[in-house]
This record gives sequence, C-alpha cells and structure tokens, in this order.
Amino acid sequence: MIELEQEFNRFIKQQLTITCEQMYDIALQKCKGSYIDSDSCVWYHSAWQYLRILDKVSSPTWHFDFYYNSFDSYLTKDCKVLISGTADYTLLAILYFVAKRKNITINVFVCDICETPLLMCKQFAKSNNFEISIFQNDILSLNCLFQFDIITTDAFLSRFPFISKQKIISKWSTLLSHSGKIITTIRVNDRCIRDQVIKSAEKKDIYLKDIEALLSENYNEKDKLLKLASDYISSIISIPFCSQSEIIDVMTEHNLSVLHLESTIVKGEVEPCEYYRTILQK
Repeated sequence: MIELEQEFNRFIKQQLTITCEQMYDIALQKCKGSYIDSDSCVWYHSAWQYLRILDKVSSPTWHFDFYYNSFDSYLTKDCKVLISGTADYTLLAILYFVAKRKNITINVFVCDICETPLLMCKQFAKSNNFEISIFQNDILSLNCLFQFDIITTDAFLSRFPFISKQKIISKWSTLLSHSGKIITTIRVNDRCIRDQVIKSAEKKDIYLKDIEALLSENYNEKDKLLKLASDYISSIISIPFCSQSEIIDVMTEHNLSVLHLESTIVKGEVEPCEYYRTILQK
C-alpha cells in the first residue's frame, strides 16, 4: 500500500502543478457561491490547489488507504458512482487510479453547486481519456431516473449544521441502489457540542507561518499564495459530529447500515484532528 500511495501522490502532485493556476483563473470567473459559502466561494476554490500541493488543506489523500481499499472492494464494471460535493478532482483521481488498476470502466457522476470544481473534474477526465457526467446542482435538489451503486465524498458533512447533515444523508439514501454503498470520511470532535463551529481563523498565524516555511525564498508568487492562504484560513469553518454514537444514530435513522467505522487521526490543516472512515450500506 505504501508504494501505491507514493505512486498516486506523485501522479496527483504532477496533475495539481499543471492545473493550479488554471483553477485559480476559473474560480475568479465562475465562483458565485457554493456549499462552502453561499455568497462567493472564490476565496476557497482559487486557493485550493495551491494549498493542496503544500498539503495544507483537508484532502482525500489523508485517507488514501481507506479510499483505495474501499473502491478496490466495491467498484465493479459499469457501476454508477456519484461524487457528492468536491473541492477539486482529487477524489475522482483516486477512483480513476483504482479503476485503471482493475482494468474496468465505471460511470462517474459529479455533483456540486459551484461550476469551478466541476470544470476541473471534466478537464481531469479529458486529459486522462475517460468521460464523466456532471450535475451543477445542490445535492438536495438532484433528481435522477436511476440510482447509484456508490456515493462518495470526502469530509463533506463537516460543512453543514446537524439538521442539514440529516437532510443530506436522507437524500443519499434515496439516491442509493439496493445494497449500494456510501464511502466517506466524517470529522468528529468529542469536545464540541452539536453544531459548534471550529473556526480556523483562531489559528491563522500558525497556519501562515507553516505556509511561509514551506515556500522557498525565490518562490515567485509567494505574496500571492500567502494572501490566498490568509483568506482561506480566515474563512474556512468545520462543523464536526460530536461522537461516534451520533454518527451511528443518524445513519440508522435513515435506513443505512454501518459496515465500517474506523477512527483515525490525520495531520489537519493546523493541528491533528479525528475523522471516522465510514462505509454505509442501504
């Protein structure tokens, strides 16, 4: 697994290096608001891939072994996969990486409110010679004539208060085929009360010092990146679940069986934090 992860990380870093400036430009034109910020998500998407290269934003790569093993177990030829909310194409790239190694074709659909990550996903697919379908839509408003065999997303639920989390989980359940799987990661903080917001801005100075330390003195866009990083860390919030039992209770309430629930500590954007790697079945 270590060799596979290293291979993927080399691949995704190469892709990100090629497209980070393009995503920045697209964000300035296309970002009109999204799950992350209903007014404007420019601060989020314009910075995202620069910060991804530095590994200073939450990413599916923090859970590579979980996603790889899960997709390897459940991806089958021609299965329908929905990515429900995405910051860029990293999760799509893991799906592609697994499907290519399994030598299978899968039908991938990507849903997000903002056009920017959808365009980046389309470009990634095109440059790697496969096709995807996109829905520029709120997941809660998505209507399909078919159901999905797999629904996946990374840390998506941490962007919403509890009542919205419940609505999204309920919607996933209706979109999922019989015995279909939900594969995702869920942030948990047992020191929080329900709907308590974790504000990264409180640790802004630490974050910016980390960013500056990662940039070489001759980096020709250092001021630009520090400004993007400052806007990002000042604005980003996380609303975690409060406990493992809260996750289980809400999933069960919406007719989802918990197949896998594994706690892990990841590096975090500013400090280590806890996630549950989760597989659910309808």
